[in-house]
Amino acid sequence: MGVKGASPSRPRIGVFGGTFDPIHHGHLAIARAAAAALHLDNVIFVPSGNPYLRAAPKASAELRLKMVAAAVANEPRFSISRVDVDRPGPSYSLDTMADLRRVLPPESELFLIIGADILTQLDRWRDPERLLREVKLVCVDRPGFTRPEQLPRGHPGRTALFIEGPMFEVSATEVRSRLARGTGAEELVPAAVLDIIRVNHLYEGTQDPERGER
Repeated sequence: MGVKGASPSRPRIGVFGGTFDPIHHGHLAIARAAAAALHLDNVIFVPSGNPYLRAAPKASAELRLKMVAAAVANEPRFSISRVDVDRPGPSYSLDTMADLRRVLPPESELFLIIGADILTQLDRWRDPERLLREVKLVCVDRPGFTRPEQLPRGHPGRTALFIEGPMFEVSATEVRSRLARGTGAEELVPAAVLDIIRVNHLYEGTQDPERGER
């Protein structure tokens, strides 16, 4: 896997995982904010295969990969990896980082990017203490969600780097709901992604409970 825009000396690489079901402007805003604040050479989007702590995605892994690829095609610092899709079993961040380490320059500095809506769940992840020894955790603000310093003492999320920025407040659940109702989501999703959704008739008539996911 190539790394778009990586510098020759100790690349600073952001890793942004999620179901991306579908990817939307909120995801892109989080990645741009992290890239700008931390001077990242590259942000790698990693669509999950079998997500841990989330319901199964509505769209197939291959279609979600295709949507992410379309969304980041014109972003010089963004790329995509299919390591979570190709690995059997649940998608754990520890495994994601181990797989990426095998293909990235060994001197790379890795930053795991999450939204503030995910931060409180970190203590339920697989071996979060070990994970945070491997990467730097980056939490990007979402209005109304907990900040690292508001978490209880001992919570692994308290160590996260916190980034503020202009956020595009939208969830994938809202996008799917709009598409299911036929009300459109042009302002929420990149045009190239909407084209894939329409051609493949994704999310038509698929109402699901609000989970507040990214």
